[in-house]
Amino acid sequence: TSLTAKDLAGEPLSNFTVIYLVNVPALDGDAAERLRAYVENGGNVVWISGDNVQPEAYNQMNQQAKSQLLPAPLLDVRTANSQQGRDSWHVSFLDKKHPALAPLVEPVTLYQSVLVYKHVRMDLAASPGAWAMARVDDGEPLLLQKKAGRGSVTFLGTSAHVGWTNFPLRPIFLPLLAKLTFELAGAE
Repeated sequence: TSLTAKDLAGEPLSNFTVIYLVNVPALDGDAAERLRAYVENGGNVVWISGDNVQPEAYNQMNQQAKSQLLPAPLLDVRTANSQQGRDSWHVSFLDKKHPALAPLVEPVTLYQSVLVYKHVRMDLAASPGAWAMARVDDGEPLLLQKKAGRGSVTFLGTSAHVGWTNFPLRPIFLPLLAKLTFELAGAE
């Protein structure tokens, strides 16, 4: 299903400190504008990829929203391919300087056991101020965050579905999402 302005209109977005948008198609103009205003006024949006995330449509949505909905332009969807000698990537870096991630960087096996079979590549170089919070083993950013207005936008380049990654099955999944949510909400 798609998220529309009607879906976002049901309750004032200001009632929420953090909004997760998981595997949703690019928002239409009215919904994207409401979300942009929410971020501008201090809201925090976390996007999680999936099959409904089309980079070109997301980039158009972000451009129409004054580049305030994504931390960086999306490039393409990359799939590991055994013919290319790779069945997956693994998470090789979590930024210990990020308050939500610092408690999760030791032991490294906690995050290095996360395998990624498919992910959306992001153009970090085209987005000054974007923070690469996690990377896969070839250096591609997997989790980006950027301040936007008084709020922030975060993008996880892989899905919460096991067809894309084993992340939801790993012991780091729920603690990472909880710590990220608490940090964005300004709570302990």
